[in-house]
Amino acid sequence: MASIRKRGDTYQIRVSVGYDVHGRQIIKTKTWKPEPGWTGRRIEKELNKAAVRFETDVTTGHYVDGSIRFEEFAEKWMKEYAEKNLRPKTIARYQMLLSRIYPAIGHIKLEQLQPLHLMEFYNNLGEAGIKRAEICQPLVDIDMERKKQNIAKTELAQKSGASYSSVVNACKGLNIRRDSAEKIVKALGLQWQKSFQIIKNQEKLSSSTVAQHHRLISSIMEAAVKWGYVLDNPCRRVQSPKVTTKKGVTLSSEETIRMFSCLADAPEKYRTAITVLVYTGLRKGELCGLKWTDIDFAKGILNVNGGLEYLPSIGLYQEAPKTENGKRSIKLPKTALSVLKEHKCLQTEDRLKLGDRWKDTGYVFTKWDGSPMHPDSLYQWFSNFVKRNDLPPITLHSLRHTNASLMIANGIDLATVSKRLGHADTSITARIYTHAIKEADAVAADALENLFLRDRKA
Repeated sequence: MASIRKRGDTYQIRVSVGYDVHGRQIIKTKTWKPEPGWTGRRIEKELNKAAVRFETDVTTGHYVDGSIRFEEFAEKWMKEYAEKNLRPKTIARYQMLLSRIYPAIGHIKLEQLQPLHLMEFYNNLGEAGIKRAEICQPLVDIDMERKKQNIAKTELAQKSGASYSSVVNACKGLNIRRDSAEKIVKALGLQWQKSFQIIKNQEKLSSSTVAQHHRLISSIMEAAVKWGYVLDNPCRRVQSPKVTTKKGVTLSSEETIRMFSCLADAPEKYRTAITVLVYTGLRKGELCGLKWTDIDFAKGILNVNGGLEYLPSIGLYQEAPKTENGKRSIKLPKTALSVLKEHKCLQTEDRLKLGDRWKDTGYVFTKWDGSPMHPDSLYQWFSNFVKRNDLPPITLHSLRHTNASLMIANGIDLATVSKRLGHADTSITARIYTHAIKEADAVAADALENLFLRDRKA
């Protein structure tokens, strides 16, 4: 039977549900507060009703402990679910999103979280300056400071815990995030005040980033419903923030030919890497994660078995594909096979020259000593290459889009395109490449029109 304790102007209802494995009694509690102006008799009557309802809910398994605060439950969800089921990069991304979520709604109890709280938070995320004072400008030559201490950029990234791209940008004198700047300063033993200055940032978060916050909160609250903490997920009653999609930058066939012409004078390793990306549509991590055992030169097949990823907390690590379709085999054209064969011969020469100093990792794309090439180093090289050669503002990932768009434009069926890209299903491919599909459809319509006109004239 439920017991009742008076605590100031509230009452605590307690119900025992047995004992745990250590013999300790398990007590479920609920705080009840009477409405202002109620008489003693009314309070006693309503309190007894509440006690009976609470005891019934507990004994029938319908009791939900929504008094836990959002931050406390989210941390529990991260530990019990996310860290056991999700990929390291996803977990790192969630932790970054939660750093914004907690100050806004972390203090609110699950049972009190309302759609209005969420809408106010999303509106705030869309305002200018939400990134606050995260951007810093170097006041000293970071590259010179690291050279004084004989620290390689990769080593500085690992030692500091900052991303490799942040280290590269700092060495170039470019602005970087404050948390990365603080890590780099600490690793180099420099004084913060003399090394960086904070720049007020008026940049807005992208609409897709705002939507990511919503999806994460919704996932956490959905788990709260399933785990019996609350009966309702307030995110269901909030319209997801609208995502403004932009057409990805791709190269036309003429622009791709021009890029290949510019690559003629590029270092062989990078020339080969970019060529393979264009011909296969691989992701950056998938390319850097390739091993020679993944390539069947006799059959002309490239097998994708995962990718090379990087996190400051882990370093470089090999990761399996997200889905079964991500693990795939791609037929290579003669050009891609040819440059890979040449690259393997040159790498063998380097291995023989270095002897014991060569690290036999088996990766296709490596640093000078055979250790795996950092994905961010390829990204940085290509970014500089694009600027030097006055190419359209493309990134490494644009080459994947270029590959897909060129296949669609040349009449390759969507199922084949989707399979080569490693998408979970064709609907993803159709959604991403809607513009390319429409253009191909328009070309097909014009081709039919020209065919019928030609027939009529004949």
